[in-house]
Amino acid sequence: MTLLSVTARATLAFSMLLPAYVVHALEYDTGASLGLESTDNAAKTSSNEVSDVVSTVFLGAGLQQKDGPLVLDADVSVREKSYAKGSFGDRTYLKISSTADWVISKDRFDLQIQDYFTQRTINSLEADTPANRQNINVFEIRPGIYFALSRRFSINLFPSYKRFYYEVSSADNEQTGLALNLAYQLSWLSSLGLTVDQTDTDYQSPVLADYTSKNFYLTFSTQRVRSSIQLSLGQTDIERPGGFGRSGTTGRLSWLQELSSHSSLKLTLSKDITESSNLALSAVVDSNGQVGIIGEVVGDVLDRRSQRVTYLNTGSSVDTSFWISLDELTYAQSANDREVKNVGASLSYGLTSLVRSDTRLKYGDTTDLSSGRVDKLTGISSKLSYSYTRDIKANISLSYNKKDSTQAVKSYKAFSVFANISYGYGG
Repeated sequence: MTLLSVTARATLAFSMLLPAYVVHALEYDTGASLGLESTDNAAKTSSNEVSDVVSTVFLGAGLQQKDGPLVLDADVSVREKSYAKGSFGDRTYLKISSTADWVISKDRFDLQIQDYFTQRTINSLEADTPANRQNINVFEIRPGIYFALSRRFSINLFPSYKRFYYEVSSADNEQTGLALNLAYQLSWLSSLGLTVDQTDTDYQSPVLADYTSKNFYLTFSTQRVRSSIQLSLGQTDIERPGGFGRSGTTGRLSWLQELSSHSSLKLTLSKDITESSNLALSAVVDSNGQVGIIGEVVGDVLDRRSQRVTYLNTGSSVDTSFWISLDELTYAQSANDREVKNVGASLSYGLTSLVRSDTRLKYGDTTDLSSGRVDKLTGISSKLSYSYTRDIKANISLSYNKKDSTQAVKSYKAFSVFANISYGYGG
């Protein structure tokens, strides 16, 4: 067992002993909903379509603490789906999203913990149906140790531990790491940094080769009245037996520009070398629905290049958004190289103080570079919501999805109508 692994386990055990005095002023909310959906193609097949009626029961709860040394944000929900005509067996979906940031000693020691339990597709090129879903769990713990040498300069240490679990995919792994960061405050709104880190990845499967990743990068961040910029540039080296490692320049640019008091434009460019499990983590964390699952979790190392532009406009009665993205994935060993393009827009309009309409358009183009397969997915959905009281709401929505594939058997069309009534949180 490596020193990093021992450190991670000791930190995990210590974090379970959170004293009661750090927990106070908790805010919580609960909710439930009942829904009914009618679809003309439950299995999303190209032929022999089967219609079905799907009933959904939802129970959810949210917990927050915003003040004090412990900042906590947790959401838990259970969704039970039943298929009246038996196109699939009954399914129960548990989702957990929780983050905790505990300041143990201000400006000296803190502890961040994240846990996500959700579902994702087993094969992202196939239709998203119950037969192509698996449970996944991503747990991460990261202490922060800070040494302030002056008002502007500090040296910081970040041990870390990640645990990835997949119900079906044989890519379960543990990642233990240690990062050394030198931070210099140029001004109140600008800073420079230098980070060196090493991460050891250990797979449970004996078929997959463990590896070590080393990173070296410079960072710069600045903020103005209406804009902010974050920039990193460095080198990543991954050592793996059999010549299936990766080495190269990596970096990221994130630019956020406020166009007005209600609108903003964000540009993100990145190039990184990472383990495929980190695609699962980013897909889970990215909860705004703008970018779906783009790659496979196969216990492999890959190069990823991403470009993304997002526009948001929030008004008193009308909210709009637009996004476009391009991702290029090149795997070191497995035949999963692909290019993924996504574009979409949404419009939310308050018809009255009690009635609101939401419309979303999306288009995706995925090219599997290994096989030459091309999938084009078009979707449109529209929802009408009525707030009977502050807690009781009723919704009805229509959705249409069409997939055109160069493998004709993978093409499909699906139309559905969904109605539900909800009380309180979520639903």
